[in-house]
Amino acid sequence: MRLYASIYLFAYTLFVFVAIALPYFGEDGIHFFEHNLSDLGAQQTTGNWAMNIAFMVMSLATVVYGSYALQQHWGHLLVLYFFTCAFGLTAVYQSAGVDTLLLYDYTHDSLHHLFSIIAGFGFMVLCISFFFKLTLTKHRVQTAIVFLIAILLSLLQVQFSQYEGLFQRLLLLICFGWLFFAFTVYDFDKKKRQDKKRMKRYKNI
Repeated sequence: MRLYASIYLFAYTLFVFVAIALPYFGEDGIHFFEHNLSDLGAQQTTGNWAMNIAFMVMSLATVVYGSYALQQHWGHLLVLYFFTCAFGLTAVYQSAGVDTLLLYDYTHDSLHHLFSIIAGFGFMVLCISFFFKLTLTKHRVQTAIVFLIAILLSLLQVQFSQYEGLFQRLLLLICFGWLFFAFTVYDFDKKKRQDKKRMKRYKNI
């Protein structure tokens, strides 16, 4: 477990660093508060490879650690793979970027926005699937809170477009941070937990 958790933490640290630091190194007029991560990884953006690599590494690390944490829970794994695949494809198909007057691939731009929407939907479904799988009330409450925060930050991006970059960064950092917490702390195997309780009862007899 420690190896998979370390891989995830490395990917998360890389993702956070690139998401925060890259706007200050580029020369494309991209600002931290106003422009989102899609703009950092856009077709004509200087250093876009760094953001796109961070997207891909974060997606792969989530698959690796999530596969270990969920193991035989195939339904949840399918939702996880659906989400991470869509998220990773946003790096393959890049958006037009800030300056749409420059020549860019319209198909890639359209697919990027499509996979962004699919990834958001996939994360919501993942939260819902976790909510109904978990048995501890505090874990279900935590999952519900993350679900509501994700919706709120998504709406704030639309309502206050001048702070879209800030809200999107908060959204992604909270979501992937919570996934690490969930994979590490949450007990997804109800059967094993029940077996442990039975064993304790037998020992007390």
